[in-house]
Amino acid sequence: MVAVIFTGGSLDRDFAAGFLDKIKYDILIAADKGTESAKALGLKADFVLGDFDSANMELVKNYVKEYNPKMEVFPPEKDYTDTEIAIRCAEKNGADTVYILGASGTRLDHTIGNIHALRYLLEKNIKAYTVNECNRIHLLGGVSVGKYSETLKKDEQWGKYISFIPLTSEVENVSLKGFKYPLDGGRFEAGGGGILVGISNEIEDKEAKVSFSKGILIAVESRDL
Repeated sequence: MVAVIFTGGSLDRDFAAGFLDKIKYDILIAADKGTESAKALGLKADFVLGDFDSANMELVKNYVKEYNPKMEVFPPEKDYTDTEIAIRCAEKNGADTVYILGASGTRLDHTIGNIHALRYLLEKNIKAYTVNECNRIHLLGGVSVGKYSETLKKDEQWGKYISFIPLTSEVENVSLKGFKYPLDGGRFEAGGGGILVGISNEIEDKEAKVSFSKGILIAVESRDL
């Protein structure tokens, strides 16, 4: 089951409309200001939730009246961000794949937080991506994964570049095969010690493989407009 989350960051609505035309999704969740994007695109959300501290409440009320989604209002003083609440909603309702749109923008703290929030879904064995017109981001691995590997197909890549950045303090025995800059048994450390080795790589073969023995990597597929 595929869930799409609209959250409150920057969202190119032409991109969003085109992206949603290409995928089949079962659940649409609008988090806080993400309701404005759902309204602008004429899409019916199944859930509208958040503290609505950044949304136009008059618009939200009109949207709920028109589309009748399930609505949950949370206090601003809460333990989770609106995006995290939406992520848990997706998991609770049986999603095995989640796409988050509007996860980046002017608030760098929210952008970083939304990337880290993907870890919750990773640990639940749920595929999760943040996507915009320039980037598709997902996490690889786990804290103790034994031997982890993932194959990436050149004809499915988001853009020309792909970067691997450690989310955990260490990622051990990193191997990159089928890339422009291969690696065999490397070690990435957050904050240094090889972190830049993974930046701006490219897939050269029809299929490329990334593998490692411990930790979590952020995979950032990107393109310039």
